Amino acid sequence: MRRTHGKNCEFYPELNITAQLSKRKTGEPDQIFGIIDLAVIDDNGQIHYYDYKTSPKEFGEFSSAKKQGFRYQLAMYGKILKKYGLDYRKSDIRILPI
Repeated sequence: MRRTHGKNCEFYPELNITAQLSKRKTGEPDQIFGIIDLAVIDDNGQIHYYDYKTSPKEFGEFSSAKKQGFRYQLAMYGKILKKYGLDYRKSDIRILPI
């Protein structure tokens, strides 16, 4: 990780995040919670986040429905991080099978 994100990067395991987001159809506020398995802030202050999945499969081996669910989960994390003022668009966002 330090080779990828810099020798002074900071690690935040099991980072609890929450934000109030508007529902797409109604516009009503909805409180969203998440736990990022591992967040890393690189030497440039950019956040990267990783989600662990307990499976021997690689991401490409999952069904399309399961992949879509994972993508949705990570996208919601990105929306919450945006509320914290963190730009996730240049992030290294990965699902790591364990």
